[in-house]
Amino acid sequence: MPRTETTEGKFKSRTALGDARARIIHDARDARLERARVRALTAAVCACQRLRRRGVAKRDAGRRAVEEFDGKFGAVSVEALPSDDDVCDVMIPILLAHGDDIGTERLFRALAIVLTRVDAVVERCAPGVVALAATLAVKTCGDARVRKDLPSLAMCGVKLACALCERVDWLSLDARVHRAACEALTEIVSDVKFAHRAAVTQALAPLVVSRRFEDEIGDDDAAFDMFAVRLMRVPDISRTLPAKALQVLEQPKALRRVLRASLEAFDSKENVIAHALNTIENAVTLLYGHCQKCIKGRESSDNAHTVLLIADLCAAASRKRETQRDVSAGVRDKARTWTGVLNEPSFVLGLIGERQTDSSKWCVCSPTNAGILAKAYDAILESAQEPSFLSRVFSTDSSMSIYSVCAFTPGFLNALWKYLGEQLSIATALTLSDVEQPDMCIAKAFLHGAEQAQADVLSCFRFFCATYAHALVVLRDAQFFDEQTLFSLDEQRAIVVAVNTLVVRSHTTHKSGFADDWTKSLVKSASILLRSLATRDSRRAFCSSIVWTAPNSEQNALIPEIVATRFQQSDAGDAGLLQDAPSSLKFATRVKIFRELIVQDRVRAKFRPQAGGIDAGHNDIYARAVAEILIRRESVLEDALATILPLGSKARGRMLVKYVNIAGEEEAGIDAGGLFKELLSEVMELGLDPNRGLFETNGTSGIFPSPRASDTQESLLLLELMGMMVGKALYEGILQDINLAPFFAAKILGVPRTIDDISSLDEELHRGCVQILEYDGNVADLCLDFTVSEEVYGQIVTKELIRDGENIEVNNENRRVYVHALADYYLNRRLAVPMRAFMTGLTKIINKRWLSLFTVKELQLLLNGGEAPMDVDDWEKHTLYSGGYTARSTVVRNFWRTMRKFSPSQRRDVLKFVTSSPRPPLQGFKHLNPPFVIHKVNCAASPFAYFGAADVSRLPSASTCFNMLKLPNYRRLATLEKSVKYAVESRAGFELS
Repeated sequence: MPRTETTEGKFKSRTALGDARARIIHDARDARLERARVRALTAAVCACQRLRRRGVAKRDAGRRAVEEFDGKFGAVSVEALPSDDDVCDVMIPILLAHGDDIGTERLFRALAIVLTRVDAVVERCAPGVVALAATLAVKTCGDARVRKDLPSLAMCGVKLACALCERVDWLSLDARVHRAACEALTEIVSDVKFAHRAAVTQALAPLVVSRRFEDEIGDDDAAFDMFAVRLMRVPDISRTLPAKALQVLEQPKALRRVLRASLEAFDSKENVIAHALNTIENAVTLLYGHCQKCIKGRESSDNAHTVLLIADLCAAASRKRETQRDVSAGVRDKARTWTGVLNEPSFVLGLIGERQTDSSKWCVCSPTNAGILAKAYDAILESAQEPSFLSRVFSTDSSMSIYSVCAFTPGFLNALWKYLGEQLSIATALTLSDVEQPDMCIAKAFLHGAEQAQADVLSCFRFFCATYAHALVVLRDAQFFDEQTLFSLDEQRAIVVAVNTLVVRSHTTHKSGFADDWTKSLVKSASILLRSLATRDSRRAFCSSIVWTAPNSEQNALIPEIVATRFQQSDAGDAGLLQDAPSSLKFATRVKIFRELIVQDRVRAKFRPQAGGIDAGHNDIYARAVAEILIRRESVLEDALATILPLGSKARGRMLVKYVNIAGEEEAGIDAGGLFKELLSEVMELGLDPNRGLFETNGTSGIFPSPRASDTQESLLLLELMGMMVGKALYEGILQDINLAPFFAAKILGVPRTIDDISSLDEELHRGCVQILEYDGNVADLCLDFTVSEEVYGQIVTKELIRDGENIEVNNENRRVYVHALADYYLNRRLAVPMRAFMTGLTKIINKRWLSLFTVKELQLLLNGGEAPMDVDDWEKHTLYSGGYTARSTVVRNFWRTMRKFSPSQRRDVLKFVTSSPRPPLQGFKHLNPPFVIHKVNCAASPFAYFGAADVSRLPSASTCFNMLKLPNYRRLATLEKSVKYAVESRAGFELS
């Protein structure tokens, strides 16, 4: 019987068969690729041969044409010109067929000869030949090589083309001739080195205009549209074309037709970015000229929709990113000139303004026109933000100038707000009684963020937010609250409701972030305006607190731990809400989130809380410290500088403080928090003392860095130390008796300073700035220039506010610039170095982004707890007792009666006597660590002390390490009151146990 094949043998045979099949497939594929490579190589060789043959044929034809030309016309002179037959039958065909091959000198000679036989050429040559001859003559002008080597040839070509067009009426209307004329004029206008540029331009101008502007333009005249499209591509037509043509083109109806045609032609292959730039430039220039005429003639214009077409053209051009390299630097630089026209107030008024019937002043009255212009400007600015050539044309200053002009164009913002109210169906004004109702504090159009409104309306809203935020930078509080220059307070409340609802609901709706950059940009613009309005409200409230928190229906469900984690990781959802609209959360909620941010930061850095801080527990007293701080009583500030400053960011951890007395011995005591708080309080008191020269005070005792603190390196180091200590106080939640000047607090928070912030620096300086702005006469009579003088160490030093400021006189036109430059000098430039040193120290402890959750006033609350009276009931509720005292003890009850009788300053003194800090934690005594303790000290006294005999004579003492008040068992209330007051004021009996 045959032997049966084993399983292993079958497997090997199958494997071998598979390998053979794979080799066959691989070999077939290689053969197929090789055949394709050979075919491609053969095709490339054939193409090269065809190109070579064409090149050889062209060179041979050109050589024969040159030989024929030289043989026929080489000996031409003035006395022996060629006949009409030779010109029409020989020269013209050579020119049309080989004009590029015969050389510039022969071409010059040929055009000069044809120029003498123009009439014969027109009579004897076919119309198509005449058109081609005129096209060739015009193209000669546009050849850069011709203009450089033989400028006279360009003039000759222009003369020939003009001569032909004068004799043939239809020739100037020929598309080929007109296209060549426009392209040549474009090249000549851009060639600043061409000696005959003015003469050639003047000669070509009538040719590009021709008779097209002499006839009435039909509504359906497509030929005129394309004619005008080519014409608009010529640079600077306002200086090139005749006035009659400009009058036709600048009419709103004609200009809109041309722009629509330009948009339709933009996607064609013949169009390039430079054409779009020139078209936009000419359209803006023509529009500006028409607006000026309307203002002078006191007539309203109809140009709002024209700007929309310009915006569409800008958007279309910005999408042509692949052709950015085709735009020369000269074209980009020239384009920046027409962007300046958009920043002209007269341009905006001429576009959409109306003359007031009772005066000669112009004002924007039409909400619809304001909305159209806002859409157009927003589209232009959005195109400028794309990574395209337009972003190089529009600088940041150009964008800011547009916002500035629109912000202060009379009536524009008001009309735009009314337009938005109509389109979004939202209230445009709300009274104080209205905003007391929660339903009225939510704009129904933005219940789900920006999802329900139309995109074009939202673009107007974005432009409104950016423009109004720009206006608020320069709008003084007196104009905002009292004069109500731009909006009434009722309108301001309605704006707050709309913007606040949009920002809050956008973040609460899009928990994982915004789906597109457009929505993100909209919310960003709205959040900037919202912060500006919240800053005004924090200085002088014009809204109820419910307005800011009403749209945030989820704030009661927020978990601080989760929100803090998200805030550290991203800017979406709750984290984005904290960043863009912190005012939508209650202050207490934001404080909890702030504390949680610090807790998480401490965990990441593996630090333990500082004993005595708000986050410390009982076991943290014995935790390992990052450093041991040894402080001599006679040199507290110097030792703190030497030991704490080198720690840098490690100062966030627990520091163990020990004091050395005057005798050089360490003082007894365990730093359970009291010693550190004492050190913190002493360093603050010494460093912030104005007599030391690091800080100065304003009229309300608010502190700010001294400009002279930057004169020595030691002062800058001390400022950095003070920044670290302020940061440490915030980090640990230990309140200090610090009153920051509002402009200084704004700098810490990163809030832009305005003219009104000068008052917190110098009231007289602020008053002087306001007087300059409101001066009715000629400011030049005040003899001011753009300089400022101040005394430095007994010498008067003068500094320029702007470049060459000593030669620039302050007048009515530039006084606003002068005042803002003056404010910038005093608030920013003058204090830049000391501010930087202080912020360097502060940011080593506290992340600056965390502080953005608060306003200036709220930062003061974080630092010093505010001016609210101390809550004695809360103090009593969270006090512990030891040594035999209980809450019902007579001495304890007498102590609390005394505390309620004391003044607020006396209560702070008692608290400082016991805890080394004059203020309780911001969220109450329950966060005081260690807790406040009253310990019984048994002292003997006469049995008749209750009836007037001698009472206990020992004074109270304190163990600041453990926040413990050692209170003797006084028999009478009067004795307790007197002893506590004396001990606190003289610090008698102060000891460390």
